[in-house]
Amino acid sequence: MKKQSRYIFITIIFLIFSIVSEAKEKKKRASALKSLVIQQGDEKGNDVRALRTEVLISRSENLAIQQVEKLIKKYRGMAVEADLQLRLAELFMRRSKTERFYELNRESEVIVSLAPKKIQNASSKKMVVKAIEIYDYIEKKYPDFDKIDEVVFNNAFAREQIGQVKEAESKYWRVIKSYSYSSLVPDCHLAIGEMSFKQKRFDHALDHFDAIKKYPDSRVYPYGLYKGAWTLYNLRKTELAMKGLEQVIDFGKMVEKEGLNARLDLRKEALSDMTLFYSEIYPAKEAYKYFIKQAKRDEVGDLILKLARIYERHSLYENKDVILRDYIQ
Repeated sequence: MKKQSRYIFITIIFLIFSIVSEAKEKKKRASALKSLVIQQGDEKGNDVRALRTEVLISRSENLAIQQVEKLIKKYRGMAVEADLQLRLAELFMRRSKTERFYELNRESEVIVSLAPKKIQNASSKKMVVKAIEIYDYIEKKYPDFDKIDEVVFNNAFAREQIGQVKEAESKYWRVIKSYSYSSLVPDCHLAIGEMSFKQKRFDHALDHFDAIKKYPDSRVYPYGLYKGAWTLYNLRKTELAMKGLEQVIDFGKMVEKEGLNARLDLRKEALSDMTLFYSEIYPAKEAYKYFIKQAKRDEVGDLILKLARIYERHSLYENKDVILRDYIQ
């Protein structure tokens, strides 16, 4: 009985010690994180904090890369290698962001003075190229990998980052055609649409934005609607573009009503753009009536004022007076 009591006592002491140690460690971590928080007005100090953050991230990335490379050597040629290679490629893509930080701060005297070698040797493109080499290896070595659609998509995304637009589009197309079951298909349509839009291939872009409408549960669905509306506008089909923005607004209302992910809501962006579209196709005297249907009551004032500024910019002073009088009434 005494032994049992002694054992319980020792166990309690051990637990207390563990709890206290853990509390100290948490406090230490919290203090370290607090020291990295950006301080308003302290530009020089913020540069130092940003650098410290990236150095910590870089160290953890290097350790992770080393560990994964060791595992790859151990399991080379086995089924698990494909997963490990995919993880390694993701780490190099993440590392490219850290390298990009150093590249963007080559003009910062503070950061250059503290990390001259990192700034001098930084190359985000080099990290992306390493990731691409791994994606290519997985595609060739493990064509039946259960995440092959993800590999091809990431390969396309990586190539897009370094300006290999044709190769990227080809990879996105491969996901659409060869892996039609993939949840990444609508993301591929969005990516091709975005690239085509930048190239002013508006008809081609619209085909891909419209294709996203088949996937209403996709996270990119509202972006497809929104970009489709802007593509129609650039094709000078403003009335259809307006209908597209109305669809975005209806979707946003549904998102709010159903309590879905707020990041899917592009309603405010669509409302703001509507003022430009409206000024080109609909009469000023109908503006208040139109926007009160689309927006919340407390949002209408800002939209009317924005529309008024558009009319003023185009010297349409009579239209400006009409919509302001209607709003006041």
